[in-house]
Amino acid sequence: MTILTTMVILATAHADTPKALLTRAETALEAWDIEGAAKIASELEDNFPDDVATRYVEGRVLFEQGAYGRAADLLEQAQADEDAHLARAAEKAIKDDLRDESAHFVLFTRAKDHFLAPYALDTLEHQYAALAADFHYAPPDAKIRVEIYDSPKTLASISTLTESEIKASGTIALCKYNRLMATSPRALVRGYPWLDTMAHELTHFFITKRTRNAVPIWVHEGLAKHLETRWRGAGGQSMEPGLEELLANGVRDNNLVTFERMSPSIAKLPSQEEAALAFAEVETAVEYLRKVGGAGALPKLLAAFSEGATDKAAVAAGAGEPYEKFVAGWKAAIAHRPSVSGLSFEAARIKMKFRDDSSAKAEAERYGYADVKDPAARKLAHLGELYLTRHRITAAADAYGRAHKQVGDRSVTLSRRYGLSLLLLSNFAEAERVLAGSVTLYPNEAPAHLLLARIYTEKKQWDGCVEQTEWANRVDPFDPELHARWAECAKNAGRSELATREAQAAAALTSK
Repeated sequence: MTILTTMVILATAHADTPKALLTRAETALEAWDIEGAAKIASELEDNFPDDVATRYVEGRVLFEQGAYGRAADLLEQAQADEDAHLARAAEKAIKDDLRDESAHFVLFTRAKDHFLAPYALDTLEHQYAALAADFHYAPPDAKIRVEIYDSPKTLASISTLTESEIKASGTIALCKYNRLMATSPRALVRGYPWLDTMAHELTHFFITKRTRNAVPIWVHEGLAKHLETRWRGAGGQSMEPGLEELLANGVRDNNLVTFERMSPSIAKLPSQEEAALAFAEVETAVEYLRKVGGAGALPKLLAAFSEGATDKAAVAAGAGEPYEKFVAGWKAAIAHRPSVSGLSFEAARIKMKFRDDSSAKAEAERYGYADVKDPAARKLAHLGELYLTRHRITAAADAYGRAHKQVGDRSVTLSRRYGLSLLLLSNFAEAERVLAGSVTLYPNEAPAHLLLARIYTEKKQWDGCVEQTEWANRVDPFDPELHARWAECAKNAGRSELATREAQAAAALTSK
């Protein structure tokens, strides 16, 4: 026996078994430690090149790294059918996608969604910087993979959620498998706050990497929801009036979703209303945590989780007070939050309406006033509609105005049509008042923001116009008029680079 052979035997004797290495790799993958799992895959390849565990770990690592085709081949060899199916589905989902990169991200989109790339990457880079400051942490150097899909069906095909679960809960995006995944706003009748959503999923990514995936779902979602607006300012800006009313009703009826029921995923809750209530609860819980815990609340919270603390112990560390006191204080705080009485979940326009749903198609095709409950006001609204279609603008504005006096800002459609008739009559001050009231209740109504942009164009208030078109783009960007107006207002506001970008976006959408 040679010295070399003896050394090989001794090295093999001290090497981990394939089973032990597999266990270590699975632990690393569960913790989103892709770099650590890749090292274990190399160790398996060096010592056990023909073992099924080697094929499996290599396949899983490649899948997490975005090499879907090679991953599927290896996972099929390892007979890991479910994982192989996900890899094949992911490969198919982005097969013809276009690729864009920024400093920290690589983005994949369909050709028809490609114009979204600059908005998505700009938002993600701003969110990256804000989270790094808030958490005192940034993920490893590898660029973060982001994929935008064409439909909820595609999102379901590359995740463990079913299409029915996605639509029932209103789940529109995920952070899973070491990447961010979102549905194009094109897939929804009214769009959705897609840029805040991208920032939301990036927040999940940061949390998972920072704590090695040790944070319970209610804290995860609370942090992501509260911080999803950090890319454009302070956190907590997504608590619109409809969510406040939903939360107030939950407190009043003693019908809050418990933190335990949110596990394993809010996406598993049976309805969009319950999911929205859960998000409102956890967002306000994190808001309260930051209030009582101060500037160091979030770093302390995440550090505690990364060190293996339970959710109660970690929250206590972040809040600087016992968990029970924190929960009692939070419940007292949400019981006194302002709300809009009688603003139902449906009326609040929070519910996602997918274009491939028959009910959504019916809503898109009809012009109704279902959110106007008073029969007399509804009759006046329909009368205004009749006058407007016959170009009797003054009569339309009068009918709409009388209906609006009874209803106030609660009807999205009524406020928008009344605002339009006033705009057509050049009554800009009253039109602005009506539409500003509407977007206060319904901040994610893109058409109302566009009407406000038209008003500011007429008044030559270019900065106001830029602000309103930017708002509309955050929700429903597939409108050439939006980008053409944004370009005009940006040019007049002296923002030439923005004007050029928006003119290009308008041209791209017009040519489709």
